[in-house]
Order: sequence, then C-alpha cells, then structure tokens
Amino acid sequence: MAIVNMCNFSADIKDIFLQRNGIAIINDLMDSKDEEILMNALRLVMTLIASKKGETNMIGRQLAEDSDNKIIKRLIGLIKQGPEINYCHFSNQVLFMSISLLRAFIQHSTSTKSLFMNDKHDLKYTKPIKDVLLDYMHPQKIWQITPNIEEAILSLMT
Repeated sequence: MAIVNMCNFSADIKDIFLQRNGIAIINDLMDSKDEEILMNALRLVMTLIASKKGETNMIGRQLAEDSDNKIIKRLIGLIKQGPEINYCHFSNQVLFMSISLLRAFIQHSTSTKSLFMNDKHDLKYTKPIKDVLLDYMHPQKIWQITPNIEEAILSLMT
C-alpha cells in the first residue's frame, strides 16, 4: 500500500518503480489468492495508469501490452470468475476494480480492446467475457452486484 501512496504523489516514483522490474512484481501480485494483496495490486495499477487531465500516459499502454498482455488476461479472468475464484471468496470490490481497470486499459491500448472483443470460451471458462458481463446485468442476477459494478459494466460496454 505504501508504494501506491508514493506513486500518487510523484511521477518520478512511478518511473523508478517501472524501471526496477515493477511490471514483473505487479504480474506476481495479480496472481495472489489473498484479497488484500490483490486489491493493493489493482490499486497500484490504477495509480500507475492515472494521468492528469490533458496529459497522455504511456504507462497504461506499457502495462497493457507487456508480457503478452498478462495483466489484461488476468483482469478478464478475474471478471469471468467473479467473486468465487478457485478456493477463494473475493468481495465485489475486486470485481468492480477489475472492470474499471479493463475499461481504463481500453483507452490506453488497442490490443486490450482486441482481447476483449475476441475473447472466447475455453476449458477453464465456459463463457466469453461479454456474455459474463451481460449475465451480471440479467434481471434475475442483478441483485448480486452493487450499483457501482452495474455502472462500471455499462460504462465498459458503451
């Protein structure tokens, strides 16, 4: 959490973190089964890609496209699995942050949009991400998500 706070206040800290193998650290943290560690990793990514109004931020593109889009693929996996991730139970906050980050990454990298649009079902996940998001919005299931998640899904899909 301390690195998140430091990155909030200094662009130099962001650059140093990324130059010192920061993306590999984020990739490792994103695979955590501990919700607190995962949430801090998601906050760190959000902090790194945040930019001031009118500024362009190449960090978002770098994070999205590095290591064969590993961060984007992990976000898609988190959304597809929902709060019930293999032997874990994450709060809806993980789902909300994952959807919000995916939307932010679409603005930074065209490869993110391609991964999102071309996502198919596979052995691990029975549905593509678009279907999973639409299922969350189904009238019979909408009570399971918060208004913030609903808004994040609508924002991502538009």
